[in-house]
Amino acid sequence: MVDKTFGEKLENIDYFQRKGAYLIAIENNKLAVAKCHKGCFLIGGGMEKNEDQIDCLKREAIEETGHEVIVEGFAGSAESYFIHNHFGHFNPVQFYYHGRLGKKVCEPLNEGEEFTWIPLENFEDELYLEYQKWAVRKYLTDNGL
Repeated sequence: MVDKTFGEKLENIDYFQRKGAYLIAIENNKLAVAKCHKGCFLIGGGMEKNEDQIDCLKREAIEETGHEVIVEGFAGSAESYFIHNHFGHFNPVQFYYHGRLGKKVCEPLNEGEEFTWIPLENFEDELYLEYQKWAVRKYLTDNGL
């Protein structure tokens, strides 16, 4: 069961479901993000076969930031239903964790993405996905920030 659903699930439609894990990392009033041509996204991505959420988050953090990740807790989950250019009827299910980036172990590995920190007060304008904006709002509210 997810905390929040975006979009409407159409009846009698087979959706391609992709589960993923994402990190809400805040440091010095800035949010860690991966920036690409579309905009900014929370650090994280889709889970690979036989990978759990934490393993996914650790792998994605290395790929996107070059840093190890320190997961401090679960922050919530959301899903969306929409038509994706590549996947067709798509149902991403995202699991959000809060934590911080640890030791830098390499340069970021993902071409076309840039690891950066955005001012926390700008996350609503900077994050590309509404459900990731929701996750950050939820985390901030839940923690009185």
